[in-house]
Amino acid sequence: MRSTHSRRHLNTHTGSLGVVSVTRQVNMPSEMKVGDYTVYTSAQLGKGGFGTVHLAQRTKKEPRVAAKNMDIADESKRRSVYENLTNYVHLEHGNVVKIYDVLQCCKGSTIWTFMEYCLRGDLNAYFQEVSVGLEKKLALMLDMARGVEYLHINDIVHRDIKPGNVLIDGTETAKLTDFDLSKILNRERDTSAMKTAVGTQTYKAPEFFHWNEDKELRYHRSIDIYSLGLTCLAMTRGRIPLAPKLETHHSSDVDACDSIGQVIATRMEYGDEPLDVLAPSDGEDVVSQTREVIRKMTCAIPQQRPTAAEASSLLRQVQATHFQVQECTFHVCLLYFLTPCKQAPADELSQH
Repeated sequence: MRSTHSRRHLNTHTGSLGVVSVTRQVNMPSEMKVGDYTVYTSAQLGKGGFGTVHLAQRTKKEPRVAAKNMDIADESKRRSVYENLTNYVHLEHGNVVKIYDVLQCCKGSTIWTFMEYCLRGDLNAYFQEVSVGLEKKLALMLDMARGVEYLHINDIVHRDIKPGNVLIDGTETAKLTDFDLSKILNRERDTSAMKTAVGTQTYKAPEFFHWNEDKELRYHRSIDIYSLGLTCLAMTRGRIPLAPKLETHHSSDVDACDSIGQVIATRMEYGDEPLDVLAPSDGEDVVSQTREVIRKMTCAIPQQRPTAAEASSLLRQVQATHFQVQECTFHVCLLYFLTPCKQAPADELSQH
């Protein structure tokens, strides 16, 4: 026996609000139908502040996908989230999780996002499961940098890069995911102005903490670079270092900080030198060179951070210098062929 809601027109690739039916299997509570997909509600892949992720499948013969559901009561916000997510259905890159469909139930307040299923989970889970050497860490860093480079070429700022938003597929390739907070940059100003500072506190750039709520916050590509740098730092150390205790006349203010970015911003407000998030090198060339790339990405001054393309190039140089890298030429050429031939701005912060 089935209880079925009515079905209306489905449109997942335009700005209109696509609406689908949801059919619950009364005799099989571990499954439910969402549009053309079967969602296995008993197979939960993850859960966070924005929703829950389950395994799903369109047909038994097709590959499994990941299905994320978000419950958003406010209709205006729900429409905004839906329309924002549909902007990313067209993305095609080996280091970005593919979004197949974005659907909304005709009754209720749930938005479903159906996307590529990555077998190994996120970076946190992967590092708990596998002993990862420096060569593999570098390869994963380069994967992430290439993914960010692709997004930035397409005028997209991710705004929430962190280990939990980097997935590892069955070939142990890193892919950026979770575009709930992503935005398309203003093509004229190369920034995106919003009233709210979003993202994960630990991975926020120092400039977030200079933000005055009476003014618009200008998001730009370099905030992703800072978060990418901290994610790489977490990979090399196994964790993000806690905000350091500083013996200064304003130590009480710094002690109240809960992220490195906030510590850096507080020090700069008092006229102190920006804090370097990295300890001195231990003398190994490859470690030293990797640290230097991370140091550049986590620079306190946004204008001095490398672009994603520059970060990719720097990581490739470290990789090529110390490790033999064998890449499938066809695969690499195909990825670049799929990437739009669009030049990233030469000076992306010139108008910031």
